[in-house]
Amino acid sequence: MAVERISSIVNHLTPGTSGLSAITSKNADDIVITLAVRTPLAKGFKGGFKDTKLDYLIYSLLQKVREKSNLDPALVEDVCCGNVSDGNAAYKLRAAVLAAGFPNTTAASIVNRFCSSGLKATQDIANQIAEGSIDIGIAMGAEMMSVGGDKLDGAFHLRFSSAKKLQIQDRYAAESYNRAELAQKAGWDQDMEQLFESLNKIRPAFPDFGDRSTGGNSSQVTDGAAAVLLMKRSRAIELGQPILAKFVGATVAGLAPRIMGIGPSIAVPKLLSKYKITIDDCDVIELNEAFASMAVYCKDALKIPHEKLNIRGGAIALGHPLVPLVLDRLLLDLASVEDRRRRFC
Repeated sequence: MAVERISSIVNHLTPGTSGLSAITSKNADDIVITLAVRTPLAKGFKGGFKDTKLDYLIYSLLQKVREKSNLDPALVEDVCCGNVSDGNAAYKLRAAVLAAGFPNTTAASIVNRFCSSGLKATQDIANQIAEGSIDIGIAMGAEMMSVGGDKLDGAFHLRFSSAKKLQIQDRYAAESYNRAELAQKAGWDQDMEQLFESLNKIRPAFPDFGDRSTGGNSSQVTDGAAAVLLMKRSRAIELGQPILAKFVGATVAGLAPRIMGIGPSIAVPKLLSKYKITIDDCDVIELNEAFASMAVYCKDALKIPHEKLNIRGGAIALGHPLVPLVLDRLLLDLASVEDRRRRFC
């Protein structure tokens, strides 16, 4: 262990040939994901989870974490869950953690940063592990929009000025649907032009804010949950846990209140600069698709190659359960990386 520690310190102190070599290197102190699980995504108000309670959704997912990891639950020191719509989520999470078989010593907390709350939970657990506060933790996101969706209406009635032309948004949405279908039905290719024409006929969802956003080029109200198990690489090896990915880091950036959804156009360059890498270094890129307008704007602003973006479809096609969305997309991208034998960033 002492030799591993010295090697880790040397690797951190010795400059690599590039930022990419530094973040893809393997060190004992790396924060890694050893398990990633999720529920299906169900349509809000009329889908498979419409009568499911938030605490039961969390409980079921935590049981799956225990079952698949085969880890002593007493080793899990904290569970951090992102949730937006339920004001009592902290109590429900705590109850679900205990009901799922984790001991009283396993702590639990709720975070809320709207669509990025699942990533915020992951960042919080990773930071605790990195600084030595805990050894092992679970980060998750869970949202029952069927129950709390009405409370979120005001959050989306914000004026945004990203994509200027309706057709740009509809073409982007059509591609999202098409990629999702291709991912689910290998070899089946829907006529994208026909789909685009259909999307172009849908009436505006927010007529007070213009005719650009419709139900077809916006994400749908969705229920679901996702979770990841995190620990240091050295601990994962010690416990015989598989290493799926290395969590490198995350950052945040704010916008003027009148602008909605284009935070990635500011946060991503900040993150890339921090780790001395570029968009070209990334093999798979996942971008939030709450609305096609913001996705198109960010894609163009960041100069993301079309073939790298949301390669299995995005939230417009698959649904947008506010909080677990980022974790859910992470799970799909981990599969994409494994399929293509590439890096994920």
